[in-house]
Order: sequence, then structure tokens, then C-alpha cells
Amino acid sequence: MKHYKGWILSFLLIGCGSYFTVGKAVVSTYDIKITTKGDNALVEAIQQYSNITPFDVVKWKFSWAPYLGDYMRDGVITKIRNFIKVCQSIKLASERFPHALTLINAFPGHWKPKAICLALKNLEKQAEDAATLLSQVGVRTTEEKSWEGQNGLIDIYLKNIQHNRAQFNATCTGIKLKKAAKIDKKLRDEQRLLQQQQNRAAADILYWENWRRKWKMAKDVGKNVFGGAKWMANTAYNMSVEQPGMSLLSAAALYYFYNKLFGTNYPIKK
Repeated sequence: MKHYKGWILSFLLIGCGSYFTVGKAVVSTYDIKITTKGDNALVEAIQQYSNITPFDVVKWKFSWAPYLGDYMRDGVITKIRNFIKVCQSIKLASERFPHALTLINAFPGHWKPKAICLALKNLEKQAEDAATLLSQVGVRTTEEKSWEGQNGLIDIYLKNIQHNRAQFNATCTGIKLKKAAKIDKKLRDEQRLLQQQQNRAAADILYWENWRRKWKMAKDVGKNVFGGAKWMANTAYNMSVEQPGMSLLSAAALYYFYNKLFGTNYPIKK
């Protein structure tokens, strides 16, 4: 009876989200909460507790010095332990969902599908790197041995993550296609705007070029008209001086035209 009570107590603790049962051992878990905004919010929440990267795998290869190797091994084991603890804390790794809908419904509403897609991808990569690191450093303790090989904790969590990612693949693909379509539309809108700006600039250039030509034409016409008017005025002046017998009306008209254009600055006869 005591045995069953112990399992019931463990189940209740798991339901509260504070503990996770592995065999007969009960270990504490992380309380993973989203505290930031954006598509990477869930990944960032996970990385607060575990962030195994390919750099950790490469870094271990250069730990050839005995002291440095032991020191780095302790760091590697801590990283792997933290990752396992994260997997025990989040259903994306600790459970297998039959389909995408049950997966979505298992999490708070503010856990957006895109965030879940990115979190699954990150957890899968961390699991693969954790397995690689463990094979590099080797196992020395009973705890480490429980992580190792097929059906070890890392392998179990990796298979759970891969299963859930496969179930959610259609959703993630749809999000990618939607994002790609959105980006394509944005690019096309930017290209259309750029073309409109180029067309407007070309139209402005043509507009001012036309005005430049019109202005030049007006100046040329004005110059010719001015030259003709000046000739007529000079002619009127000469006629009034050299030909006194000319019709007074014609001479007066030409003289008046000249006076309006040039005032009293009469040309000097050469």
C-alpha cells in the first residue's frame, strides 16, 4: 500500500510541474516561462537554462591538456545535465503527441505555433550535440551512464522531440510558406515603389528639360523680336533726321515705338 502511495505522490508532484519521476528517482525541474516577445521567445526561455551549441562540441576537441580537459569535462557534464533537466521540464521533449492539435492545446495560448516550431528545432539540435559531447567525454558515473546510448535519456528525449517535430511539420511548413509569401509580397511592393520613384524622377527630368527648351526658345524669339524692334526704331530715327519730307505720321509712329522701348537714349549716328 505504501508503494502505491509513493507513486501517487510522485504523480501529483509531476502534475504540479515541480518534479519529474525517472524510475524511482525524483528530480527537480525548471519552470520554463516566456519572458520576451517575438518568434524566438520560447527558444530564449529554454536557453536561459540550457544552450548546448556546436561550438561546445568543437571546443572539447582542443582540451588536450590533462587539467584543462578535466576542467572542461566538468563544464560539459553540467551542460548535459541542464539539458536533460530542461527536457524533463517541457512537454515538447518529455511527451509524444499524436497530432499537432493536441500539441498546441497542451501549451498556454501565448505559446505561438512559430515559437513552438523554433523551440523543437533548437531542442533537437541541442539533443544531438549533447549526445556527441557525451560520446567525446565518456561516462564515469551511474548518472552519466543513464544518459548514454540507445534508450538512454538523451536518446529518449531526442526521439520524443523528433516525433513531435514530425507531427508539427505541416504547421511549421505552412508558417514558412506564409512567411515566404509575405517576404515576396514585400519585395514586390518595394520593387514597385522603386519603379514608381524612377518613373517619377524620369518624368521630372523630362518636364524640366521641356521647360529648359521652351525657355531657350522664348529667349531666342525674344532676342530676334528685340533685334527687329531695335532696327525699326533706329530706322524711324534715321528717317526723321535724314528724310524730313517723310510722312510725319509714319515717322511719328516709329519714333513712338522706339521711345517706348529705349526711352530717350537715342542711337548715335556714325
